[in-house]
Amino acid sequence: METINSREIFIQPEAIRELENMTELMVRSRLNILAVVLDIRPASIVETDLIHPKQIPLAKERIRKLFDRFGLVYKENSVDWQNEPFVSLGYIVARTPEFLEKVQNAQNHQDEMSKYHDTYGKALGIPDSAVEGFVGDKKLSQDDIKTKLTREDRAFSFFMPSADGWELEVGVIRNLATKIKEISPVLYAEALSKVKN
Repeated sequence: METINSREIFIQPEAIRELENMTELMVRSRLNILAVVLDIRPASIVETDLIHPKQIPLAKERIRKLFDRFGLVYKENSVDWQNEPFVSLGYIVARTPEFLEKVQNAQNHQDEMSKYHDTYGKALGIPDSAVEGFVGDKKLSQDDIKTKLTREDRAFSFFMPSADGWELEVGVIRNLATKIKEISPVLYAEALSKVKN
């Protein structure tokens, strides 16, 4: 496999293999990392799978090295103790410190939900029409998602498509799927395996 050039960062095949084998991160989170690395999203939220507290230091170190390897800026964002004794760690990852700050600032608007969803969605690179559909409660229904979106669309979607703009919005999803299939057939297949027909 050849080196991939994205945003002036050379993505070495070894870095992709490392991401594929990063079992501490859920599949969706590994896809979100690639979406940022490939300039499809400016920033994303990444979460670990459940880990035992004794494994936290090693997991944090592996994740930090992975983010550094891809040239991402990041901040530990949350620790979820709901499945105690196991925990899930949350991170914001971004291409630049400015994008990281936009996500952090958006999280500060949770007192006004429509402003929060609007600011947060846009900071995470979700298409404007999808953000507006979400805020205005004009999202595709679950039935429409099953009938109008392909299995691949559902596997790689990182937002709720809008009822009015889904046909254009799905182009973003398909772009991500195509690029991931190209650079990591392993993650592509793993993502597809998580979605029922």
